Amino acid sequence: MIFFLIDLIFLADIVLSFFTSIPETEYEEEIMDKKIISVKYLSGWFLIDFLSIIPVHVLFDAHDDYNLF
Repeated sequence: MIFFLIDLIFLADIVLSFFTSIPETEYEEEIMDKKIISVKYLSGWFLIDFLSIIPVHVLFDAHDDYNLF
């Protein structure tokens, strides 16, 4: 149950990352354009965030003959 809640929090973080403005360093203004935000997020942290919500414990439980330790 706790793993599900943690994955849910990370999923919410991924969704919110598409709608959060990002700072522009040159003029100290916020970029609000959703297309620019999406491209920057997808080319940056998205893969790491996505990999963090893969339920690895479910994958290992599906293979009873696989022993992690």
